[in-house]
Amino acid sequence: MNGFTDQLDNMVPTIAATIAQELDDAAIDLVTDVARVIEYRLDLAPNRDTGYLVDQAQRLTGSSLLVTPRLKVEGGEWVEDGAVRFRLFEDLMTEVEGLAAVDVELDSPILADVVAMAHERGIVVVGSSHDFKGTPTMSTFERKFETGKLMGVDYVKFATKLRTEGDFIRLMKFTALCHPQEVISVGMGEKYGPTSRLLLPFLGSCMTYAYFGEKPLVAGQLECIDMHRRFLELSADYATQFTGEYAETAALR
Repeated sequence: MNGFTDQLDNMVPTIAATIAQELDDAAIDLVTDVARVIEYRLDLAPNRDTGYLVDQAQRLTGSSLLVTPRLKVEGGEWVEDGAVRFRLFEDLMTEVEGLAAVDVELDSPILADVVAMAHERGIVVVGSSHDFKGTPTMSTFERKFETGKLMGVDYVKFATKLRTEGDFIRLMKFTALCHPQEVISVGMGEKYGPTSRLLLPFLGSCMTYAYFGEKPLVAGQLECIDMHRRFLELSADYATQFTGEYAETAALR
């Protein structure tokens, strides 16, 4: 499809750094050096003007760029889920040179149209599902995954609230059983969320999310540089992707 899939199709952790604010050039250089994927949260941008969003997105294409106008019903701030949001996807796909991927919710009525438009342009689609109350049953995970693949999404993403040890184990089990299929799994919640975001990539999650900025966007997120440092210590294969100061944990302390 494009270079995005090359970043994700292995068992080596891939960090997606989530950005919600405008960054200066130095900050962009830093985050693109340590994160193979940048997720730009359009719904949290200080300006919803399409021209502004396109300009800011273009500045972030030093890494594989994923754009996400997350709906309010799934934890974001974007309310409208019809023609206006579809036109935003269209404008971004048309005007942002090097755009790698878009995220659209599995339950969105515009999913099929976004998938068709993205694939015409060689752009990857992440179909996402968020549960802020708990973690689904195995049968629900399986049903949603199959629905996403039938709809043509390239990666199915699950973000679930991990309230108990059993929730965490179930998310790990589902992720491991999915491998090598295209699944992205992340846990939310202060107790198990951080550990899940470090562990699940080694069980088959194609990507894990960290925040870059002043504060996490959801409970359980780790900060991007901190996550990068931890993966350097956990995985020799991860470390081989980097050179110079970004391959040395001591330089990042």
